[in-house]
Amino acid sequence: MNEIYNLLKLNEIKLSLAVYPWPNTLIYDSSKSKYVEIWRNFCVNKCSNYIDLFPLFFENQKKIELDDAKKLIKKYYLENDMHFNETGNKIISNHLTKIYK
Repeated sequence: MNEIYNLLKLNEIKLSLAVYPWPNTLIYDSSKSKYVEIWRNFCVNKCSNYIDLFPLFFENQKKIELDDAKKLIKKYYLENDMHFNETGNKIISNHLTKIYK
């Protein structure tokens, strides 16, 4: 990522970074994931925009119970995939629209 940042900086292109949970993250982690902290720290003085999408999917909970996590995974992600389905993409789109409107 530092190489990407340096290349963008050299070409006067701003860097934006968004972090979001993968399905298993909902089961085994929390909205205060180490992953979020690492990327937030990386973005200090490097990113024009840092977007933390974890709270959208954790619904402001620190830790999700297993059954609830499985329901959220089914609700927001393609089956057996880390990519968002229509519902998951819509939540992200609505959030980004609200932020950047």
